[in-house]
Order: sequence, then structure tokens, then C-alpha cells
Amino acid sequence: NTTRTVYDDEGTAHSVSFTRPADVAITVAITLVKAASGYAGDDAVETAIGAITSRPGWDASWSSVVAAAQAVEGVLRITTIALNGGAAFTNIAINTRQRAVYDSGAVTVTSSTGTP
Repeated sequence: NTTRTVYDDEGTAHSVSFTRPADVAITVAITLVKAASGYAGDDAVETAIGAITSRPGWDASWSSVVAAAQAVEGVLRITTIALNGGAAFTNIAINTRQRAVYDSGAVTVTSSTGTP
């Protein structure tokens, strides 16, 4: 718990207590098909996924991962995604006192070359 003192319009002090949400680390394993040329690289996919921001209470969503990966140059399609080692294309439930945190260092990308 954290307590701060705030002042109202009349200058009266009030103590306000609050808590911060606990971070929940999200690992990602993603398999994708890339273009034969122009693919920005696995590192670019890892960075894009690591940049996903989440609000407290928002589930860790595989669709957010798809959106981030598809925005990377040369990604043609996503064939599978697993969050936190779970079943493919399954979200991770996050409660209102938690926040999903994606880290590019916790992303494993498997890419193969294909055609559109």
C-alpha cells in the first residue's frame, strides 16, 4: 500500500491510500511465415511484441501479439502463438490488480520463408 497526502480546495489535507497492480510476466512463443525478401527479422518481431502495452485488468491477448507481429515488415502470416507455455491461441487471464507485461527478451520467434 502507498499513502499520499492530497489537499482539497480549502487547503485541508487528506490521506489517500492506494495500491499498484502487480506485473505478470508474459512469455511468447510465435511461429510465423516470412517473405523471401524484405523481412525485417526475428529481432524486429521480438521488439514489436515487447512494446505491447497493457492496462491493469486487461487479459494477455494472443490477438495483441498477432497485431504487433503483423506490423513488422515482411511477416506474411502467423501460424501459432503460445503465451506462458499454454495452449496455442489462448489468452492469459489478468485480474484487476494485475498488469500483463511483455518483454522482448521473453519472446521466441520461429520463422520460415513462404509465399503470400
